[in-house]
Amino acid sequence: MFLYLISLFLLDYFITQYNLRMDLDKEINHKIALWIRSGYSNDQVLSLLNDFKLSEIQKADALSKYQQNIKMLRTRVGFIYLGIGGVLGFVSCVFSMLIDDHFINSCFLYGGTSIAILLAFIGFYFIFE
Repeated sequence: MFLYLISLFLLDYFITQYNLRMDLDKEINHKIALWIRSGYSNDQVLSLLNDFKLSEIQKADALSKYQQNIKMLRTRVGFIYLGIGGVLGFVSCVFSMLIDDHFINSCFLYGGTSIAILLAFIGFYFIFE
């Protein structure tokens, strides 16, 4: 009976510790999302992580998660710019072939294509930086 009570106590203790750790992870993930929206630098994030009771390994892990989320956000923005540039380039190319007026044809051919290439290169910058 005594061993059964001790095992229940230990089980309850480990479950409580696990729940506290999971709550802390959820709170840190929420804070990381807020820090990304606020645009904090790595030094500011490290100083904000000092408010939590974390070891140095956990702080480094949270900082790497912050940096990884920022890279994913930049990659997503880059693909959006690249897609807009590709669609705009295709549309301006098709319109330049369909329109007979020389002035409007030139506007689509040179203006639309130039803007499309510019947007595509901005997208490439965000993806590959």
